[in-house]
Amino acid sequence: MNELLEERYQAGDTPAALLGRLDKRKAVQRRFFSKVVKSGNGIFLLNGNRLELNDLKQKQLADGDEISVLSAIAGG
Repeated sequence: MNELLEERYQAGDTPAALLGRLDKRKAVQRRFFSKVVKSGNGIFLLNGNRLELNDLKQKQLADGDEISVLSAIAGG
C-alpha cells in the first residue's frame, strides 16, 4: 500500500511526535506507525536519509521536511 499523507508540523516537532498524531487520527490504520516502530521491521527516512529509531524522538523537523516510512512486506 502506498499512501501520501500531508501533515503540518508544529514548532519543536520530532518525527515521532508527528507520526504519533497521525496514529491518533488513524490516518492509515489503527496504530500503524507505532506498530512499525515496535516491530523493528520498518525503515524511516527523513528527506531520503535513513533515521535510526532514537533519531525519531530527537531530530527536530524543519519546513519542507519529508518523512518516508517503509514497512516490511510479508511474503510466502
